[in-house]
Amino acid sequence: MSEEKFYFTVERFPFEREAFSDALYNQSSYLQVYETSTLLRFSLVRGEQVLIHCSHHLREGRLQNAVFSSFGGIEVVDRGPEHLDEFLNSMVQWCKKNKLDSIELKLPSSIYDRHGTEQFLTKRGFKPKLKEVNQHLVISTSSFRSIIKKNERKKLRQCHEKGFRFSQIDPRQLKLAYDIIADNRLRRNFPITMTFEKLKTMFDAFPDRYLLFGVFEGEALIATAVSIVVTEKVLYNFYHGDKASYRKHSPVVMLLEGIYQYSQDKGLAYLDLGISSSDGVLNEGLFRFKANCGCVETDKVIMSFQL
Repeated sequence: MSEEKFYFTVERFPFEREAFSDALYNQSSYLQVYETSTLLRFSLVRGEQVLIHCSHHLREGRLQNAVFSSFGGIEVVDRGPEHLDEFLNSMVQWCKKNKLDSIELKLPSSIYDRHGTEQFLTKRGFKPKLKEVNQHLVISTSSFRSIIKKNERKKLRQCHEKGFRFSQIDPRQLKLAYDIIADNRLRRNFPITMTFEKLKTMFDAFPDRYLLFGVFEGEALIATAVSIVVTEKVLYNFYHGDKASYRKHSPVVMLLEGIYQYSQDKGLAYLDLGISSSDGVLNEGLFRFKANCGCVETDKVIMSFQL
């Protein structure tokens, strides 16, 4: 019996084959929640098994990756990075044949990328189009209190002394949490990237992946976070915020302590606190706050190839 050969495919949604993805954002169940009329999947296949794949939206003569999510990149399911060349060459040739202008890949932070994709793409002519600063916490056996700076420890101690408590929240309280987050982002001139209705759709579609946490004074919710289980090892802090009247107490520090401890209990490796820049411009206050809470810095890059 001869060995099955590898072949390259381009499919429009709905895709014919299931393709494993460690990251939620690259799974068909996630992609189909958003617009699919322009969605394509590029795959390297052997038999019926998808070995390497990435999904793009075809827009105005270019391929855009991860239009509706934090990252996409290339998923290497099997065979390792040695077949990335074959996959990428086939993808470039298809784009040239169809007279496209460019390919964009929104890569994850290195905590998600097992194959060093940025270095691979750089060697093959891709160039960084945008580089953001990402920050994450390494989940270890150390306590949260031991990894944060002196001022944050003081704020955390005060939160505990005031009797504030951390808890995971029932998603039925999502509207209350969303209103706190939206008000917080408006006060800080941050965009509200998702409507309540769309966020509720995601909670309904992925009840084991979308989590809600909060800090309470008595029964009053004073700080809250929406977190996403992106992979089996990474929890992503998608949104967080606190009530304006409690800002001086910094309940978000207690919120992060609780989510860090939750991550420890679940055996996670990283708590991703997301980017601290916008269009490549560093938000120094946000960056400093995360660094003071023990965060490590990595790059998050959009790579582009001009055809």
